[in-house]
Amino acid sequence: MPPNSPAINADPRFLLGRKLITSGSPDQAIDIFANLLENCRERLGQDSFDAILCQYEYGNALFRASVQKQYAEIDETGEKANEDKTDTKPAAKSQREIMAAAAEKRFVTDASSPEPKRAKIDFDSDKAAKTNDDTQQKVNGNGSDEDDDVALALEMIETALHNLLAKVAATPKSQHDESTISNEQKDWASNQLPRFLICLGDVYAFREEHGKAVDAYVRALSYREDKWKEIKEKNEPCSIEHLQRHRLYIEACTLVAEAFLASPDGEDVVCDGDDERMTLAKAGERIDFANSWYAMAREELEDHSAKVDMGTEKKDVCILVELVSGVGFAFENLKEEVK
Repeated sequence: MPPNSPAINADPRFLLGRKLITSGSPDQAIDIFANLLENCRERLGQDSFDAILCQYEYGNALFRASVQKQYAEIDETGEKANEDKTDTKPAAKSQREIMAAAAEKRFVTDASSPEPKRAKIDFDSDKAAKTNDDTQQKVNGNGSDEDDDVALALEMIETALHNLLAKVAATPKSQHDESTISNEQKDWASNQLPRFLICLGDVYAFREEHGKAVDAYVRALSYREDKWKEIKEKNEPCSIEHLQRHRLYIEACTLVAEAFLASPDGEDVVCDGDDERMTLAKAGERIDFANSWYAMAREELEDHSAKVDMGTEKKDVCILVELVSGVGFAFENLKEEVK
């Protein structure tokens, strides 16, 4: 268990739930995390680190299970269509399908530990409170529709992120003050933010809220970039940590490009907040924005791949190559459409 990590990280049930998600069986992890969440709230309070982690993983499991289910249905539909029309070329997957597949492939690459840079995200606290009240009702089977699962997953992840950001913003406690968190706990909380933000971006992308996905990915990118630069500037021999930080930075760049590219053609890329609408790119600039992030990711990946000769990074980089290549193929399809 990492230093200063909440005790729940060592709980066998929590570890089993994480194993189920990373091994491709997120549907079996849903009830585990729902029950752990309820237990942590009762014992430690809904704002405890243990409850925050369980709430995030509950939302993560719900979302990944929905992605997996939809992707399986897409495959099944495609196979049936091919059986009915054996002489017909299968239709190309939509960008939503491509992004759903990419999200599923990132099951095993969602851990990182960057330093904090941006820690201001506004969420509806009343909505978060309602989410907490509705959690057990959902587990008991009310509203089991797939869209409801994704909506609940989004609320779980948003609320967990909201509570985690509150922890990061808290003033570290003095020796005699038990009301706030320690510097070590604050550091641990900060290190979880990119993981939460990436998952949040995945949910937004799946719901085709691409502006919000861009915003979440860019926020995660800022943390990952800081951590990558920190180790890069030390000029130390290449290590597993060095490779991991670089890979996670490249992944974030690719996700930003992917989200820009998936946004509707001819429309501004916007992110609606509680009080204002933020324009992230004008309609005519969307492709240029996507291409610049893709070019950055591709250039960094070429440099990264030349160094990969240690541990499990080879496998993780293969997943990253698929993600980057998917964006490249999307650009090629755009060029074909223009012709």
